[in-house]
Amino acid sequence: MKKGSAVSTCLAVLCAAAVWGQTTARNSEAPLKAYSLGQYPRALELARKHPGNFASLYVLARLYEGGLGVSKSGSKAADYGQEAFKKAAPYAAAGDPTAQAVSGSLLQFGLGVPKNYGEALKWYRKAADQGFAMAQNNLGVMYENGWGVDKDYGEALKWFRKAADQGFAMAQTNLGLMY
Repeated sequence: MKKGSAVSTCLAVLCAAAVWGQTTARNSEAPLKAYSLGQYPRALELARKHPGNFASLYVLARLYEGGLGVSKSGSKAADYGQEAFKKAAPYAAAGDPTAQAVSGSLLQFGLGVPKNYGEALKWYRKAADQGFAMAQNNLGVMYENGWGVDKDYGEALKWFRKAADQGFAMAQTNLGLMY
């Protein structure tokens, strides 16, 4: 391939776009981490820095749902949730565990999409099997409560422990509450 040819230019642009997309997906975990630690003002700040990012949209949906650092608004929560779900879908289908966990959570809570525990479990399991702590914790919650599955405290403990071993604070709390 000749340097400067249309094909090499096109490949360079496609590679840059792929790298940018992966970097964007990886950087999207910052608002999620702040949210999971209960650092709502920080989560809000980080989410607003990346307004089109699926994880930022998810965090905004959760913040508006609970009135955490913002005025509570079910309609804003639903709008952000719906947009997050749309933007996460191609990443989730391609195997991105962050997008899979976000999709699972939106389905679990019915934020902007119809509540569907079966689909939530599917996405959580895909992300959890890749070692994604948020999904492991949420899978544990599903088993603990019998949401979409039979209640199974042993299975809940297993998933909480996996997430807690990675330092996921919410899972550490959930694990402690199980004893």
